[in-house]
Amino acid sequence: MKNMLTTKDDVNLCLLSYRTTPMPWCGHSPAELLMGRQLRTQVPRVQEQFIPEWSYLKELKKQHKAYKGKKADYYDVSHRVRERPDLGIGSEVWVTNLDDKREPTRGVVSSQAETPRSYVVHTPSGPLWRNSQHLRTVPEERTAPEGPIPEDGQPPRENTNPLPSVRSPVMTRQRSGIKLQPPLHYRGDDHENN
Repeated sequence: MKNMLTTKDDVNLCLLSYRTTPMPWCGHSPAELLMGRQLRTQVPRVQEQFIPEWSYLKELKKQHKAYKGKKADYYDVSHRVRERPDLGIGSEVWVTNLDDKREPTRGVVSSQAETPRSYVVHTPSGPLWRNSQHLRTVPEERTAPEGPIPEDGQPPRENTNPLPSVRSPVMTRQRSGIKLQPPLHYRGDDHENN
Protein backbone atom coordinates (compact mmCIF):
# COMPACT_ATOMS: atom_id res chain seq x y z
CA MET A 1 0.00 0.00 0.00
CA LYS A 2 2.80 2.41 0.93
CA ASN A 3 4.65 1.63 -2.28
CA MET A 4 1.48 2.19 -4.29
CA LEU A 5 0.92 5.61 -2.73
CA THR A 6 4.49 6.79 -3.36
CA THR A 7 4.89 5.53 -6.94
CA LYS A 8 1.47 6.38 -8.44
CA ASP A 9 0.25 9.86 -9.39
CA ASP A 10 -3.41 9.50 -8.42
CA VAL A 11 -3.80 8.66 -4.71
CA ASN A 12 -7.59 8.29 -4.97
CA LEU A 13 -7.23 5.68 -7.69
CA CYS A 14 -4.77 3.77 -5.50
CA LEU A 15 -7.20 3.79 -2.60
CA LEU A 16 -10.05 2.73 -4.88
CA SER A 17 -8.07 -0.25 -6.17
CA TYR A 18 -7.14 -1.20 -2.60
CA ARG A 19 -10.75 -1.02 -1.44
CA THR A 20 -12.06 -3.06 -4.37
CA THR A 21 -9.49 -5.88 -4.09
CA PRO A 22 -11.08 -9.05 -2.62
CA MET A 23 -9.67 -10.24 0.72
CA PRO A 24 -8.33 -13.82 0.69
CA TRP A 25 -10.21 -15.07 3.75
CA CYS A 26 -13.70 -14.19 2.51
CA GLY A 27 -13.46 -13.45 -1.22
CA HIS A 28 -15.14 -10.02 -0.90
CA SER A 29 -13.58 -6.56 -1.00
CA PRO A 30 -13.77 -4.15 1.98
CA ALA A 31 -16.02 -1.79 0.02
CA GLU A 32 -18.34 -4.66 -0.93
CA LEU A 33 -18.61 -5.70 2.72
CA LEU A 34 -19.36 -2.13 3.74
CA MET A 35 -21.87 -1.18 1.02
CA GLY A 36 -23.20 -4.54 -0.16
CA ARG A 37 -22.21 -3.91 -3.75
CA GLN A 38 -19.10 -3.51 -5.89
CA LEU A 39 -17.67 -0.06 -6.55
CA ARG A 40 -17.34 1.49 -9.98
CA THR A 41 -13.73 1.28 -11.19
CA GLN A 42 -11.91 1.70 -14.49
CA VAL A 43 -12.62 -1.96 -15.21
CA PRO A 44 -15.95 -2.29 -17.09
CA ARG A 45 -18.65 -4.12 -15.10
CA VAL A 46 -22.21 -5.29 -15.61
CA GLN A 47 -24.84 -2.87 -14.24
CA GLU A 48 -26.37 -5.55 -11.96
CA GLN A 49 -23.16 -5.69 -9.90
CA PHE A 50 -23.87 -2.20 -8.58
CA ILE A 51 -27.23 -3.13 -7.03
CA PRO A 52 -26.80 -3.63 -3.24
CA GLU A 53 -27.47 -7.15 -1.96
CA TRP A 54 -26.47 -8.93 1.26
CA SER A 55 -26.98 -12.55 0.20
CA TYR A 56 -23.48 -13.55 1.32
CA LEU A 57 -23.80 -12.15 4.84
CA LYS A 58 -24.58 -15.47 6.60
CA GLU A 59 -21.75 -17.25 4.81
CA LEU A 60 -19.41 -14.35 5.58
CA LYS A 61 -20.24 -14.46 9.29
CA LYS A 62 -19.58 -18.21 9.32
CA GLN A 63 -16.23 -17.76 7.53
CA HIS A 64 -15.25 -14.91 9.86
CA LYS A 65 -16.09 -17.01 12.92
CA ALA A 66 -13.98 -19.89 11.58
CA TYR A 67 -11.14 -17.47 10.82
CA LYS A 68 -11.21 -16.03 14.35
CA GLY A 69 -11.40 -19.53 15.84
CA LYS A 70 -8.33 -20.56 13.87
CA LYS A 71 -6.46 -17.47 15.08
CA ALA A 72 -7.51 -18.21 18.67
CA ASP A 73 -6.23 -21.79 18.35
CA TYR A 74 -2.87 -20.56 17.07
CA TYR A 75 -2.67 -18.07 19.96
CA ASP A 76 -3.53 -20.77 22.50
CA VAL A 77 -0.84 -23.11 21.16
CA SER A 78 1.88 -20.46 21.03
CA HIS A 79 1.06 -19.15 24.54
CA ARG A 80 0.58 -22.63 26.08
CA VAL A 81 -2.99 -21.97 27.15
CA ARG A 82 -4.62 -24.82 29.04
CA GLU A 83 -7.97 -25.27 30.72
CA ARG A 84 -8.08 -25.06 34.50
CA PRO A 85 -9.75 -28.02 36.18
CA ASP A 86 -13.03 -27.28 37.92
CA LEU A 87 -12.76 -27.15 41.69
CA GLY A 88 -15.31 -29.33 43.42
CA ILE A 89 -17.40 -28.09 46.31
CA GLY A 90 -15.66 -28.98 49.55
CA SER A 91 -12.15 -29.13 48.09
CA GLU A 92 -9.38 -27.45 50.07
CA VAL A 93 -7.50 -24.65 48.34
CA TRP A 94 -4.81 -22.09 48.97
CA VAL A 95 -6.12 -18.56 48.34
CA THR A 96 -3.41 -16.27 47.04
CA ASN A 97 -4.03 -12.82 48.39
CA LEU A 98 -4.26 -9.87 46.09
CA ASP A 99 -1.75 -8.11 48.34
CA ASP A 100 1.51 -9.95 47.61
CA LYS A 101 3.01 -9.17 51.02
CA ARG A 102 0.84 -11.63 52.91
CA GLU A 103 1.05 -15.39 52.94
CA PRO A 104 -1.65 -17.39 51.12
CA THR A 105 -4.48 -18.56 53.35
CA ARG A 106 -6.13 -21.95 53.38
CA GLY A 107 -9.83 -22.26 52.63
CA VAL A 108 -12.62 -24.57 51.50
CA VAL A 109 -14.66 -24.06 48.31
CA SER A 110 -18.30 -23.69 49.34
CA SER A 111 -19.98 -22.93 45.99
CA GLN A 112 -19.42 -21.75 42.46
CA ALA A 113 -19.97 -18.02 41.93
CA GLU A 114 -22.13 -16.46 39.23
CA THR A 115 -19.23 -15.38 37.02
CA PRO A 116 -17.26 -17.96 35.03
CA ARG A 117 -14.33 -19.71 36.77
CA SER A 118 -15.13 -18.00 40.09
CA TYR A 119 -15.77 -19.62 43.46
CA VAL A 120 -16.92 -18.66 46.95
CA VAL A 121 -14.25 -19.82 49.40
CA HIS A 122 -14.65 -19.94 53.20
CA THR A 123 -11.46 -18.91 55.01
CA PRO A 124 -10.74 -18.20 58.69
CA SER A 125 -11.24 -14.48 57.97
CA GLY A 126 -14.63 -15.07 56.30
CA PRO A 127 -16.05 -15.93 52.86
CA LEU A 128 -14.17 -14.70 49.80
CA TRP A 129 -15.15 -14.54 46.15
CA ARG A 130 -12.14 -15.44 44.00
CA ASN A 131 -11.38 -16.33 40.41
CA SER A 132 -9.77 -19.72 39.85
CA GLN A 133 -6.44 -18.08 38.95
CA HIS A 134 -6.15 -17.01 42.61
CA LEU A 135 -6.85 -20.53 43.92
CA ARG A 136 -4.45 -23.46 44.16
CA THR A 137 -5.56 -26.91 45.26
CA VAL A 138 -3.98 -28.23 48.44
CA PRO A 139 -1.93 -31.34 47.60
CA GLU A 140 -3.05 -34.54 49.25
CA GLU A 141 -1.06 -35.52 52.32
CA ARG A 142 1.00 -38.65 51.93
CA THR A 143 0.34 -41.43 54.38
CA ALA A 144 3.00 -43.71 55.80
CA PRO A 145 3.17 -47.16 54.19
CA GLU A 146 1.52 -49.91 56.15
CA GLY A 147 3.49 -52.90 57.35
CA PRO A 148 6.34 -53.63 59.71
CA ILE A 149 9.08 -51.04 60.17
CA PRO A 150 12.65 -52.42 60.17
CA GLU A 151 14.85 -52.21 63.29
CA ASP A 152 16.92 -49.30 61.97
CA GLY A 153 13.76 -47.14 61.77
CA GLN A 154 14.11 -46.44 58.04
CA PRO A 155 11.35 -47.62 55.69
CA PRO A 156 12.50 -50.29 53.23
CA ARG A 157 13.54 -48.99 49.83
CA GLU A 158 12.96 -50.97 46.73
CA ASN A 159 15.45 -50.77 43.89
CA THR A 160 12.94 -50.13 41.10
CA ASN A 161 15.38 -48.56 38.65
CA PRO A 162 18.79 -50.21 38.96
CA LEU A 163 21.60 -48.38 37.19
CA PRO A 164 23.68 -50.35 34.68
CA SER A 165 27.15 -51.33 35.82
CA VAL A 166 28.83 -49.69 32.82
CA ARG A 167 27.79 -46.16 31.97
CA SER A 168 27.57 -45.35 28.32
CA PRO A 169 28.04 -41.75 27.19
CA VAL A 170 24.76 -39.96 26.62
CA MET A 171 24.44 -38.85 23.04
CA THR A 172 21.72 -36.63 21.73
CA ARG A 173 21.23 -34.82 18.48
CA GLN A 174 20.33 -31.27 17.70
CA ARG A 175 17.59 -30.53 15.19
CA SER A 176 20.28 -30.01 12.57
CA GLY A 177 21.56 -33.56 13.17
CA ILE A 178 24.81 -32.66 14.96
CA LYS A 179 25.73 -35.20 17.63
CA LEU A 180 26.13 -33.82 21.13
CA GLN A 181 28.16 -35.44 23.89
CA PRO A 182 28.59 -34.26 27.45
CA PRO A 183 32.01 -32.84 28.44
CA LEU A 184 34.67 -35.35 29.44
CA HIS A 185 34.48 -34.57 33.15
CA TYR A 186 30.76 -35.55 33.13
CA ARG A 187 31.32 -38.89 31.40
CA GLY A 188 33.04 -40.62 34.32
CA ASP A 189 36.19 -42.70 34.14
CA ASP A 190 35.47 -44.11 30.67
CA HIS A 191 37.28 -41.26 28.88
CA GLU A 192 40.66 -42.25 30.30
CA ASN A 193 40.54 -45.56 28.43
CA ASN A 194 39.78 -43.92 25.05
